[in-house]
Amino acid sequence: MTWVYLSPATIREAVELVAESPDETLIMGGGTFVMPWLTRGEVVPRRVVDLHAIPELRAVNVAPHTVEIGAGATYADLRRSLADEIPMLVNAAAGITGGPQIQNQGTLGGSAAYGSPSSDAPALLVALDARLVIGNRSGFRSVVATEFFRGQFSTALLSGDVLTAISVPRNNAGLPWGYVKLKRSESSWPIVSAAATVARVESGDAQMSGHDSAHQLRVVVGAAAPVPIVVSARVETEGLSEWMEAVGEQWRAATSATGWRQDELASADYRRRVAPVAIERVLQQAHIRLLERMRRPAGSRRRHCEGPARTDGRTEEA
Repeated sequence: MTWVYLSPATIREAVELVAESPDETLIMGGGTFVMPWLTRGEVVPRRVVDLHAIPELRAVNVAPHTVEIGAGATYADLRRSLADEIPMLVNAAAGITGGPQIQNQGTLGGSAAYGSPSSDAPALLVALDARLVIGNRSGFRSVVATEFFRGQFSTALLSGDVLTAISVPRNNAGLPWGYVKLKRSESSWPIVSAAATVARVESGDAQMSGHDSAHQLRVVVGAAAPVPIVVSARVETEGLSEWMEAVGEQWRAATSATGWRQDELASADYRRRVAPVAIERVLQQAHIRLLERMRRPAGSRRRHCEGPARTDGRTEEA
């Protein structure tokens, strides 16, 4: 069976084309997932709508309070445009499995729409409190990342929907951060990924604690379960051991009934056992970045997307 190739020039045209026959249409962004499917005959659509030629979808705009990323922006686009704005995202884009070929073709939006638990997108976007903008013939809506990813290869996208943009709050994008992936090899999908951010918040009781501020730790673990697992802890110290203890306690409580993923890369039990290792590493990275920020003169700013703050000198392989 042959299929019809369609290349719309605008988002509105793309939405209309998809709406004409949504159940028989395959939407293609960068093509890193779709082209192999078509080549191998794993999917046989009646029509393929290619979003690659839509300039709006490749745009990356920094607004006063948000960073707006077109769903068609490639990982290479993100590395060029957001080095100072979202260093955690840029760092992850530089480490996408497949190297420069995939980075120049693959898109963050396409990965999010695919909904694979093993990809970088789910944990990253949840950690950044991103919102995903979805268009259809009726209009546009935005969905917070924690509600967008609903299960293994399952998202909030409905028949006739087109993912058009990803919006990241700038106050979250600039926080001290950590990001790791545990992999069998450089070319394999992650067995577990983890992202962490550290936000400064007002202390609940400064008189009793002796601190006028505290740190809100937020850790998101991906690939271990069908959807990202989020744990948060509030600590009133810069001590790494206290961070580990506080997050570890929340992690054990949050995962007591988790249904761990099992696939050809790892068993469910293995993922359960190595997830705390990923958490320790991202907390170490975020801790280093927090201390570096505290030592810098007030008002100074430097580029800090040079890669993970290494703590052990090893590659992130399981």
